[in-house]
Amino acid sequence: MERSLFYIFVSLAASIIIGCYEIWWLFFLLLTGILLVLAFTSYSRPALYTIVILFTGVLLAGFSSDDIPENLPAEESFIVEGKIANYPQNEEGRGKFTIDTNCKNHYLSRIQVFTAFNSDVQKGDRIALKGSLKPPDPPGNPGQFNYPAYLKHEHIFYTLSVKEPEDIKILQPAQGMNKIVNSFRDQGISIVNTALPPQEAPILLGMLLGKVDSIDDEQYDNFQKTGIIHIFSVSGLHVGFVVLLCSWLSALFNLSKRNKFLFNVITIVLYGTLTGWPVSVVRASIMAVTCLTAYYFGRENQMLNSLGMAGIIILLFDPQALFKISFQLSFLATFGLVYIFPVLRTYFNQHHVFWDLILIPVSAQLAVLPLIAWYFNLFSPVSLISNIIVTYTAGASVILGIFTLILAPFLPGLATIISYPAGLFIEIIIHSNVLFKNLPLAYLWVATPKAMMIIAYYGGLVLLFYGLKENIDRKCFYTGLSMVLVFMVILCLPASVYNRGTTEFVFIDVGQGDSILMKTPEGKFILVDGGGSDFYDVASTRLMPYLHHRGIREVYMAINTHPDTDHLSGVVKTIKELRVVNIGLPQTISSVQEYKPLKELAAQKKSNVIELNQGQTIKVEKNFIIKVLHPEIGEGQRSDYNQESLALLIESMGI
Repeated sequence: MERSLFYIFVSLAASIIIGCYEIWWLFFLLLTGILLVLAFTSYSRPALYTIVILFTGVLLAGFSSDDIPENLPAEESFIVEGKIANYPQNEEGRGKFTIDTNCKNHYLSRIQVFTAFNSDVQKGDRIALKGSLKPPDPPGNPGQFNYPAYLKHEHIFYTLSVKEPEDIKILQPAQGMNKIVNSFRDQGISIVNTALPPQEAPILLGMLLGKVDSIDDEQYDNFQKTGIIHIFSVSGLHVGFVVLLCSWLSALFNLSKRNKFLFNVITIVLYGTLTGWPVSVVRASIMAVTCLTAYYFGRENQMLNSLGMAGIIILLFDPQALFKISFQLSFLATFGLVYIFPVLRTYFNQHHVFWDLILIPVSAQLAVLPLIAWYFNLFSPVSLISNIIVTYTAGASVILGIFTLILAPFLPGLATIISYPAGLFIEIIIHSNVLFKNLPLAYLWVATPKAMMIIAYYGGLVLLFYGLKENIDRKCFYTGLSMVLVFMVILCLPASVYNRGTTEFVFIDVGQGDSILMKTPEGKFILVDGGGSDFYDVASTRLMPYLHHRGIREVYMAINTHPDTDHLSGVVKTIKELRVVNIGLPQTISSVQEYKPLKELAAQKKSNVIELNQGQTIKVEKNFIIKVLHPEIGEGQRSDYNQESLALLIESMGI
């Protein structure tokens, strides 16, 4: 059957979801329906298969899923031995990696390690560590990244913080294949870092190996806003370029059909090993090998079946992979390419390469649009343009970069020369991305869509393309189209349209410091302070995720009560990220040095700076008034900014 494996994959995934979330009413409803089909129809064999898949998925979920226990004990001085399970990352004098331990306690079998220094260890090293052990902190605000849930899907329940280099001892360096691959990888990274400028090398390494720890945070955010962040998620795109490179080399050296097959498979396995086998690479590699096998034996390759086979294999070995962002985006984007793209191509009856360049990114974006909104609160219309240019430019960089990696251990001089044109393509990507980001309506921050909205969108998408492909009753097509368009309209609505007529006061968890978000009855947002820290980026990890979760694009006024870091940093970040109409500062200390960057940014973003003092009244709207109670005008500057801090009285709707 043409799509049997894909249907099995979808059924297995649904069964795992039912088991993990314990949706037993749905389980028994499906089971009852299948039994009725089995008893009263001629579809006995498919019904039996479906029952087997249903029970298999539920059992897999039961064996693989662990609830995060409450009150897991912490330990300040915890000593453990383990083997490094992934490629360590170092960024700005800090490191992180994962270790597999021999602890009998299930919750300690795998630990996420953070170091307060660049860790000089390798994947496969057996090490002993001493540090502070604790479970990861849960999110404090809606929209904040749920780190405990993320680690849970990686079968991790604890983090270990190591302060000093001497608290890590290498008991046994990496051996065998790990040692060879580490050396191969390190030499390639060294060549790229030496040959290319600091702004180009991290991007090329991110595209080649998924190594994003050295990419500038602002630059990374810009790639995300334009919808091309997927170039750093090593996936089918990259494996496809590996196959393309192998095919070209096979033709160049006139390899036989058998040797061409072996060369492709070996290269794919080598590349997957260099990247650490993220789930997207596993998916792409299975599909590529399936396609190559079909070609070798002269069989027709069904791409949707290949996608289904990849999903089944991954879920049988790791059911928790289903809940990883990379798994979901990878499979949905691929579904868009292998199902939606051919339907659109046939419908428009255009087979020119120009149309393919347009329809390919459109197909992928249609498939992943709700998940991008769910996880990142972004809708990027510009991605339809940016992907056309950047994806293929990135392909040239990846092919040249793979050449560099292959040649680095043997011909470092030639590898260096080949990396130069890769750097040129990186420059094109960087400048193109800046151009795309600055286009009007290039991207929108959108509120996190409801789960039922997402289900309705995908239901509409199925109806839409089923109607196109099967050419049946047009009602199916128009119903699906309407559901998709309604989703997009609701998604793009501004945050000000929600909860009209009510006043909101939200105290945002920013750790040290304070942050309050107010919403007026007419939908204007006012932010008072934004938190901050000298040790980590509070604004990016706590404040902005909440504002993005609400879909807030414009803040009517951002008020900073005083310029201490734990109150000011988040306000500055808000001005950078969103449109801020007015900025309120305490008049008596508005000229201090700490406010200089904020004022420069305000001038750049064309925000009004208002100096506030006792006696002023700001009428935001009819039913929302701000009265300034402190500081008194003319008090003069004090060394303690807290003494000059703003005190405000809010009057709204008679309160």
